[in-house]
Amino acid sequence: MSSDAASPAGGSAVPLPYTAPDLRSAPPVEALDHYRLGVQLLATVLFTLSGLTLGAAGVARTATALWSTGASQVAVWPVLAFAVFGAGLFALLPTQRSARRQRAAGPLLACTAALFGCSQVLAAAFLPWTAVVAAVAATGAAALGLRELNRHTAGNLTERLGTDVPLGLLTGYGLVFTTELFFSATQWDEQAWAGLVAVLVLAVLGAAAAHGERGRHSVAVGFLAGMLPVALGQWRDPGLPWWLPVSTALGAVIVLIAAETRRHQVTHAEHRAARHHASHPADPGSTSPEDSSG
Repeated sequence: MSSDAASPAGGSAVPLPYTAPDLRSAPPVEALDHYRLGVQLLATVLFTLSGLTLGAAGVARTATALWSTGASQVAVWPVLAFAVFGAGLFALLPTQRSARRQRAAGPLLACTAALFGCSQVLAAAFLPWTAVVAAVAATGAAALGLRELNRHTAGNLTERLGTDVPLGLLTGYGLVFTTELFFSATQWDEQAWAGLVAVLVLAVLGAAAAHGERGRHSVAVGFLAGMLPVALGQWRDPGLPWWLPVSTALGAVIVLIAAETRRHQVTHAEHRAARHHASHPADPGSTSPEDSSG
């Protein structure tokens, strides 16, 4: 969805390739907002606990190098836990309690966190396929959450850091984690073709998620944090062909390029809109893109 940066008399509007931020004041807080915030905070607390205990302990760590994030889970899950917990606290701020983007994306972020937390518990309880189902559902909720954030563009950097970045990190790493749970459930070991198919699918999904709004680098960072350890484990396994870890690393780079390409596209469009705005300063309703950038 795009927005018009300017509508000059006798000239065409300059479209921006993302929805313009909604700078209206937040509507009054309703009783439903309090219930929503309570559920969101509970979900983020549960995810934080599971991430700091089960996730950091590597409960989903596979015995095969075909697809394993290995010891990196010890560092990544606590970071995700604190990021998601911070998002839960950010939603409690007076300016965010009834914000439209929080109403749209907040429940989906909480659902994503709760389902990923459940997948960790299920993996620890030796219920691998149930854990896979929970992780797939979490990934779907994350995709819906990013879609809502694309529809409700952040109005400033604080909103982006408080909501978009935690969900983006969780989405990127969650794609790799879900795949790891799948390979753990199947007990595949030397099926390099399965690893290549997984890389191709994840590269497409990750690039689509990163190619949103102004470019979601948080998705790419989370994806890289998962894929690079997987590639390293594949490289160390003498039973796997050399092209598999190379393909895995390239898949991670593709997602990063997708985010950077989107950022370049948006920056170019914003510069065009800014020049157009400067050449038509008297246009009623004309809005400079810098006024709404985060």
